Amino acid sequence: MHTGMPVSNPIISAVAAYEKSLQTHVQWVDCRFALSDPEDGYRRYTGGHIPGAIYLSLDHDLSAPVVPGTTGRHPLPDRDAFARHIARLGLSPQTPTIVYDAEGCPFAARLWWMLTWLGWDSVFVLDGGWASWQRHVPLEREQGPGRRTLPAANAFEATAATSNPASGKESVRDRAQPVQVIDREALRQGTYRLADARAPERFSGAQEPIDPVAGHIPGAMCTFWKDALRDDGTFRPPHELRSYWVDRPVDICYCGSGVTATHLILQHAIAGLTLPQLYAGSWSEWITDPDAPISLGA
Repeated sequence: MHTGMPVSNPIISAVAAYEKSLQTHVQWVDCRFALSDPEDGYRRYTGGHIPGAIYLSLDHDLSAPVVPGTTGRHPLPDRDAFARHIARLGLSPQTPTIVYDAEGCPFAARLWWMLTWLGWDSVFVLDGGWASWQRHVPLEREQGPGRRTLPAANAFEATAATSNPASGKESVRDRAQPVQVIDREALRQGTYRLADARAPERFSGAQEPIDPVAGHIPGAMCTFWKDALRDDGTFRPPHELRSYWVDRPVDICYCGSGVTATHLILQHAIAGLTLPQLYAGSWSEWITDPDAPISLGA
């Protein structure tokens, strides 16, 4: 069951984000990416981005190197190494951080989850992403030929445990714990309630355009991540997301490689529900084991 204190809403509208940036220093991170063309996001970033934003790539910044036959397609980097990496870029947990992409927020959700994994409290996802910013703040556009960096910040190690107990709400970071290995025996016994974020045709095995094996983990339910979005790419209101997930309680979320699964976790945070855990390796790691059970069909 979903229990516990609600978490603060981690999404922010373009207008609210712009107003916030006028009132205080905000760290912007551009996460645009395309699985079919890993350099596409950076090209779009150099063509125009929110002023002051730095660019982080899913492949180069938000993932560790792939180990064939062992990891999934986007393994989580070592936690401490990732903390040092973003600290070198000038990002600080003491400064409000707003992350965005242009694909419905799956890559922004991955970074949001990773920053809460590090212990950051003030992290927001730009609702509607780059398109929403262009619609509502059309003059705030910056072009640049390379990666921008922010002013030097304090070392992450000194502030990793920062929290806000006076807020009266449970911190998102307290729930953002990864699950990298699933106990298959417990799975067979029905211990875990699994949500698969992939599209229905990939879940059923009818189509598999990315991974070499089709299907899903036995016992999982299909909860396509895009179903949480309106036609304009913004999230459905919290009460709708809450209604959806209260009827579908889950313990662990997974997808193809641990990216869109974080979108499901973000949906829980928006709805004010207890956050499920992340199976970081997801389907692409699961199938590296030739003995791993696989299900087909809806």
